[in-house]
Amino acid sequence: MSLLSSESSQRVALGELIHRENSRVNGALIPTLQVDAYLDKVLARGECLLHLQRSCLAGALLGYCNAPDKDLAYVSLLIVAEQTRGQGIGETLLDAFVSMAAHRGFSRIQLEVDVDNQAAISLYNKFGFYYIHSDNLKLLMQLSLPGRNPDS
Repeated sequence: MSLLSSESSQRVALGELIHRENSRVNGALIPTLQVDAYLDKVLARGECLLHLQRSCLAGALLGYCNAPDKDLAYVSLLIVAEQTRGQGIGETLLDAFVSMAAHRGFSRIQLEVDVDNQAAISLYNKFGFYYIHSDNLKLLMQLSLPGRNPDS
């Protein structure tokens, strides 16, 4: 039986991963929302991609890819457990989300990243995300999806 055999256990494991990583970075992951409220919102209205390793949650991507009339998908959180970093999990999750957004007809994907998170910025650059705005704490980055008009 998998650790994540039910929707309830998935939510618990995801909450634990976010709490653990949020504590590790002194609350910088989700500074303005409580984790449970954030999870309630994104699980009700968004997308949740999970990466399992030996029946344990190794990473997750939470985002919004469900309003094609806005033509913009959004990565809300890409998180990889500390002990499984460097194994391509973030890349796998991001690739799946980019494919999903393209398949659903979106022309752009945006995300925010801490300006100090060079590993994440490097990953996003590798995918073709580019900088569009900064508030000195976070970068707003965007990816224009192939074959689509990013200015629509």
